Amino acid sequence: MRESLNSIKLQARSLINAGRPDDAIEMLRVPESCDDADLCALLAEAYYVRGDTKGDVYSSHFFACRALELGSDSRALKAINAIAAFRKEQYMDAAIALHELGETGASVQTQYLCGLAYLYSSQPDEAIAWLERALKADPDNPHFADALCKAQEAAKHGGAPLLVPAPAPVTPTLGGVDDTRPVDTPTPYAHCALTKQAGVSSHAKDIHWLAENIPCQKACPAHTDIPGYLSAIYTGDDDRAYRINLEDNVFPAVLGRVCARPCEPECRHGWDGLGNSVAICFSKRAAADLKDKPPVVLKPLFEKSGKKVAIVGSGVAGLTTARNLAWYGHTVTVYEKHTVAGGMMNQGIPVFRLPREHIEREIEQIERMGVTIQCGVEIGNDIMLADLLEANDAVVMAAGTLRPNMLDLPGKELSGIRHGLDFLLEANTKGEADVPEKVVVIGGGFTAMDCARTAKRLGARLVDAAAVEGAWHDVALTQSAADVNVLYRRSVDEMLVTPGELEALEHEGIGMRILISPVAYLAEEGRLTGVRFVRNELGEPDASG
Repeated sequence: MRESLNSIKLQARSLINAGRPDDAIEMLRVPESCDDADLCALLAEAYYVRGDTKGDVYSSHFFACRALELGSDSRALKAINAIAAFRKEQYMDAAIALHELGETGASVQTQYLCGLAYLYSSQPDEAIAWLERALKADPDNPHFADALCKAQEAAKHGGAPLLVPAPAPVTPTLGGVDDTRPVDTPTPYAHCALTKQAGVSSHAKDIHWLAENIPCQKACPAHTDIPGYLSAIYTGDDDRAYRINLEDNVFPAVLGRVCARPCEPECRHGWDGLGNSVAICFSKRAAADLKDKPPVVLKPLFEKSGKKVAIVGSGVAGLTTARNLAWYGHTVTVYEKHTVAGGMMNQGIPVFRLPREHIEREIEQIERMGVTIQCGVEIGNDIMLADLLEANDAVVMAAGTLRPNMLDLPGKELSGIRHGLDFLLEANTKGEADVPEKVVVIGGGFTAMDCARTAKRLGARLVDAAAVEGAWHDVALTQSAADVNVLYRRSVDEMLVTPGELEALEHEGIGMRILISPVAYLAEEGRLTGVRFVRNELGEPDASG
């Protein structure tokens, strides 16, 4: 084994020297790499040489630190550690490491970087000393002179103190899972990453830290505690994972199936050189499916306020508002003109994508918090808006803005042309919709995908309507007689769909054509017979994208 590792080290060193860090990294990925100082040192160097992507910076820093922990005393490793810390904006750590390097014959660049690290750590006096050394060695360097001026200016104003007031001395700990920290207690040093040891904060420094270090949570519109529920899933606590989601998301089981996943492109595991993003969305879905089945009802945050709120519309916006208002102690009534609550969850998303039992269960959880939902009630007809205003302390309008955006093309008045949302509404609420033998879906988003896949399934009625009565979404796609094609004006890269959508189209026998735009509808004797298209080429994005 030792001879094998020695061979790996020699070959990896040759590959790094030859400018082939990717091959070196691949060779060094062995089980022993995290416990061998030489392997860690080679990995740190390979990642450092490879480039400046986030993944390379973080990986080079990790392996450099690990090699030093394992006893390596390489000056090159210490330099990688210092530079990576600086790039990660861990300026105090960088200053300490650069200071040590600078005391033993450092280059002028090291002196300059050490001065910057001290400056960014709010220690202008230390910064001035190092920057003066750098400028003395290279008096014509404008960057050195500019940094020195900034440090001198900061020193005039006192800079930020290294120590900040703390109510009690902080006992040093090693950190880790067993470390306990007092809630709402300030951190002891200005260079600490956060302003509090534990608790809730709205400080700009903490918000910035969250954005930089937990980018998935920053990208989530609800700012869900993604690390929290992924940790719960890892430990097998699906109930806790679901509850963490529920506090921010209201509809975790629904989102686990239809979320646009803005978190996943931002996931650090997907950075260059680190692999693929964590499957955050499907993890949410798994927790919802595997938790105990009884409804989960959140405890009120406050006592009853005595305030009454009416909400018009029981879609996602209306029900989310209702849940949160009830959570805060208000009495809430939701009015819905349709016979079933849920809005576009029921009306716009096909059942094969979003089974209705998940919607029903999570709406039931909202009702169990005291929210009353009245379906079949149309504001302006069954109840006047003025009456709602008089009977309630507040009225929230969440009725939706469903307004079809039809293409303004010659022949747009012909029968046989439908907007996607109207088509989905009919199919989802009535359980049926007329589909001809040839269907063209124009678009490249979620609605286009749902229309195409719905039309394909409804095409089975062209063969035997009775055989699929009331269950068109469950038929075998091989039964469909509908020829369905999706046509999109841009390329696949511009399509706003979730991973797997295009594979689903191919699997279901639905055609996909790109870089093609409609210019006119064709007709014979007033009946739609076709669509004329033109080929496109991508140019620079305009105001519409």
